[in-house]
This record gives sequence, C-alpha cells and structure tokens, in this order.
Amino acid sequence: SNVSAIAVDDQENVYVALIDGSGGCSGVFNSFGSRVMRWNGSAWSQLGAYFRNSIRTMAVHDGQLYVAGYLY
Repeated sequence: SNVSAIAVDDQENVYVALIDGSGGCSGVFNSFGSRVMRWNGSAWSQLGAYFRNSIRTMAVHDGQLYVAGYLY
C-alpha cells in the first residue's frame, strides 16, 4: 500500500488514504482500490469499505471528512 493523502481533524485524528494495487484490495477488485484509515492516538481503524477509485486528496471541514480522486 502507498499513502496518497493525509488529513487531520480538530480532534487530532489522523486520516490516511492508502492505494492498493497489484490485484486490488485483498482481491476485491481487478485493478486498483483505495481505503481510508484513521489513527485516533492509540489505534488504527478503517473507515467504511474499499473505494474502487484512487483517492488523491482529503480535507476536513466542519467535522466532515471529504475525499476526492480519480473516477474510472
């Protein structure tokens, strides 16, 4: 996995977007996929399911995490 974007919220949670390739996300997709992980200061957790697209940027605004990237 490669880190493609990082964002931090007001609570100091760190969000990291990871791009998985070479067969996709644990075999779910045939090409590339992305996932978002959150570090809350003591543990990592995955947010939602895998994204079929590549995440390229993230931002936090008013407590909401926004994710953008390539659509294909």
